[in-house]
Amino acid sequence: MFTTRFSEAEIRQAVDACRSGRHPSEVGRELGVSERTVLRWRRRLAADAGEAEPVAMPSRATALLPRPRLFAALGDVALLWAPLPEPVAMADAKMRWGGEPVPEPLVFSIVGDPEQGWHLLVLGRVPGGLSPGATAPAIEIRAADAALLVAAPAAPIEPLVPAAGPILPRLPDIVRHRALRVLAETGGTFLKLHEDPSFAALCRALALGVAGRPAGWSEALSLGGRLHYCVGQSPADPGDVRGVLLIGSRGVRRNPFLPQPRGERGGAGGRLQLVVDRAEGLGPGRVLVLMIGFGRPTLFVLEPDAVVPATGLHRHLQERPDEAPAARHYLLRCLRPYLRASHGLRALLRESLALVPDALPASAAGRSLSGEIDLAVASADGGLFVRGWLHDPQEVVAELELVSAFDETRAIAPGTCAFARSGADGRRLAGDGFVAHFPALQPVMPDAPVRLRARLASGALVELPAAPVLADPERVRQELLGAVPAGAADDVLLERCLAPALADAVRDLADEAGAPTVDQLGPCRGAVDWSIVVPLYRSLELLPAQFAAFAADPDMARSELVLVLDSPEQQEDLRRALHGLDLVYGLPVTLVVNRRNLGYAGAVNAGARAARGRWLVPCNSDVLPQRPGWLSALRRSLLPGIGAAGPLLLFPDDTIQHAGLYYDRGADGQWLNRHFLKGMPRGAPGAVQPREVPGITGACLMLAAETFARLGGFSTDYVIGDYEDSDLCLRLRELGLRLWYAPEAVLYHLERHSIQQHAGYQRGLASRHNRWLHGRRWGERMARLMDDPTRWGLPRQGDWRRRPAAAPPEPGPAAVPLVA
Repeated sequence: MFTTRFSEAEIRQAVDACRSGRHPSEVGRELGVSERTVLRWRRRLAADAGEAEPVAMPSRATALLPRPRLFAALGDVALLWAPLPEPVAMADAKMRWGGEPVPEPLVFSIVGDPEQGWHLLVLGRVPGGLSPGATAPAIEIRAADAALLVAAPAAPIEPLVPAAGPILPRLPDIVRHRALRVLAETGGTFLKLHEDPSFAALCRALALGVAGRPAGWSEALSLGGRLHYCVGQSPADPGDVRGVLLIGSRGVRRNPFLPQPRGERGGAGGRLQLVVDRAEGLGPGRVLVLMIGFGRPTLFVLEPDAVVPATGLHRHLQERPDEAPAARHYLLRCLRPYLRASHGLRALLRESLALVPDALPASAAGRSLSGEIDLAVASADGGLFVRGWLHDPQEVVAELELVSAFDETRAIAPGTCAFARSGADGRRLAGDGFVAHFPALQPVMPDAPVRLRARLASGALVELPAAPVLADPERVRQELLGAVPAGAADDVLLERCLAPALADAVRDLADEAGAPTVDQLGPCRGAVDWSIVVPLYRSLELLPAQFAAFAADPDMARSELVLVLDSPEQQEDLRRALHGLDLVYGLPVTLVVNRRNLGYAGAVNAGARAARGRWLVPCNSDVLPQRPGWLSALRRSLLPGIGAAGPLLLFPDDTIQHAGLYYDRGADGQWLNRHFLKGMPRGAPGAVQPREVPGITGACLMLAAETFARLGGFSTDYVIGDYEDSDLCLRLRELGLRLWYAPEAVLYHLERHSIQQHAGYQRGLASRHNRWLHGRRWGERMARLMDDPTRWGLPRQGDWRRRPAAAPPEPGPAAVPLVA
C-alpha cells in the first residue's frame, strides 16, 4: 500500500497513536519522519477503510501540549514544562490543579525557535504541595480566551534537582537555561523566596548543574563595605548579559550593575569588569555570580579570601593603562549612588582619579581641528565653570560637549559666551575662546575630572584635552577673575557664566573660612563709644603712621581699634609689629584673623561682629587722620534721620579725593560711582559745606553698630572690594535714612594702596563684575535718585561730574530738606 521503509503494521501503529490523542509531530519524531508524512499516512488509511470524515490534526484541547513534565522545586513550588507547536500569547492565562485554580502569582515563559521547537515553562505554587515520585492530579492550562492549552489527566512528579544524574534530563539546553532564569530571577521575586536559605541552596545546585563549574575572578578588589570590583575572563559576550544574580548561603539577590568589557576589545574571550554589591541578605561565605541573558549562563564565584583591600585600586588601574579609562568611567557610573553616603569611597576614587591619568585619543579630524578646556573650576555644590578654545577653520564641528566623570553630557555653545583670545604680548591667538557655567553638574564629587568632546557633522566624536578641575575656593576666585579679559565681559557673559560662578566661589570661600580667630592685645577697656574697624591685606607699612595719628587723638580714650587681617599668612609678622606699636603707643587692639581672604566686605563684617562700640567706623588701612577730633565730628553729624556720615578725604597733595559720592552713567551706559570735586583744591566751593549726598565712600564712614547689624553688614556679593559701600548707602535709603557729608572731619586717603596688591583685582574683572552687579541690583533706584541733579548741587546740563554749580547754603543737618 505504501512505498516506504516502514512496514504496514508500523504505519497503522503510528496512525492509531494519533487517533488516541498523540500529536502527529510527536509521533513523527519517534519514527524519524516529518509531521506531514504522518498526516499523509492517516489520510490514506482513512480512504482505504472508506471513512467518510477527512482526517485532521488532533484538536487543540487534546494534542497541543502533549505529555507535560512536572518538577518539584521547593515545597509547593512546581515547575511545569510542555512543548508547543507555535508561540502562544500567555497573558492572563490560568492554571487548574486537580480541578482547583492555582493562585497567583504564576510565571509563564515561552522559549524556543523554529529549528529547536517552542517550549512552555510555568512556575507557581500548587495546592497541597509536591512529593517527587508521586503522581500529580489533572492539570489544565487555558489561555485568556478560555482556549485549552494543556490538558493532562495525570503526570508523574520529578525532582528538579535529583540526588544523582543530570538536572532537567532530556530537555534542550535552551529550556534548561530558561528554567534557571525563571526560577532564580523571576521566581525569587514573585514568590518571595529570595531570602529563603533553602531556595538559595536550590538555586546554587541548579546553577551549577546548568551553567557548569564556575570560573574564578582574576582580580577582586574591595571598594569598602559591601562593594567589590571584579575582573575576569569572559567566556561569553558581556553585551549579551541582561541580568546578574548573586546566590549566597542565605539568599538570592539581583546585582544592580551589569558587566562591561574592560578594554577596547569586547565580545567573548575578552576581559570583563563587574561591580558586585554584596548585600547583607546573601549571608557569609562564597557568592555565586550568575550572568544570564540570551545565551548560555555564565557562572563566576566570589571568594571572600581572594578580595584585595581597597587601597590597591589605583595600583590596579596603573598596571593596565590601556584599560584604565574604561575602568574608571565604569566605576564612576556604577558608584555614583553610593558616593554621597561614603566618605571613604569618595576618597578612594579621588585618589585613583588623581594618580591614574586619562588616556586621550588622538584627534581624528586632522591638524586643522584643535581645542581644549584650559580652565575648569568647581564649586562645593557641584557647579562647574569652564574656559576653553576651539580652532575649527574647516567648520567640521557640529557641537561641543562637556562630559562629566559620571558620563553626563552637556552641550557647550561657544558662540553664546565667546571672546577673542590674545597672548601675553597682546597678539590675537588662533581659535575662539568660550566660557560656560553648569550648575550642579557633579554635586557628589565636584573636583572629578571632565572631558571635552567635539561632535563632528558626520556624527563622529573627537576627544579634546581638558585641564584638571580646581576646587580650592580662593584659587577658584582668583582664576575666575582672570578667566576672560575685562573688556570681553559683556552683560550676557557675566549673567550666564561669570556671575554665578563667582557667587559660588565667594560662598564656598566663606564656608571654608569658618569663624575667625579673635585675640585681645593690650588692656581691654570698659565701655567704648567708637569701634574703628581696619581691614588689613598684605600692606602693613602704613600701620605705624596710622597708629601715631590715632594715638594723638583724645577721642581714642573712648574708642577701640579692631584690626582684621585678611591675609592670614602675615599673622606672625603683624603680631610682631603690634607688639612694638603697643610699647610705643599703648593702644588696646582687638585682632581678628580670617582663615581665608574674604575681601573688604567680609573683613569689615568679621570686625563688626567682634566690635563692642555703639558707633562703627570702617576705615581703610591707607586712611590717616589729618587732625584729632574727626570721630567727634562724624558723631555730631549723626542726627535723627541720618544713617551714616562720611568725612572729607584728601590726596597727599591736599587735593580732594572724596567729598561725597553720586551715581552717573558711563560712556557705555553702565552706572558708576563718582566723587564730588575729586582732584579739586580742598578749599573749592562746596567742599567745606556739610550736606546730604547720594552716598559716601566705604574708605571711612560712621554709622550706628545696631544699624549695620540690622542691614547684615556689607554685602559680600561684591568680589574683593568695590561698590559694597554704595550698596550699603542705597540699603540705608531703603530704610528711610539719609547720607551726610561732614567736612569737619578731615583725613588723608592713599587711594587703593592695599587693594592694588590683590592679584585678582589687578586683572580688572572684579571691578567690572561689581559694577555690573551694582547696576543690575540698584539701577532703577539710582535713576530715581539722580533724576534731578540740582538736588545735589549739580547742573542739569554740562559737565556736572566734577564740580557743583554753586555752593549750597549752610544749614545744620536738621535744616536740610528730606527728598524721597
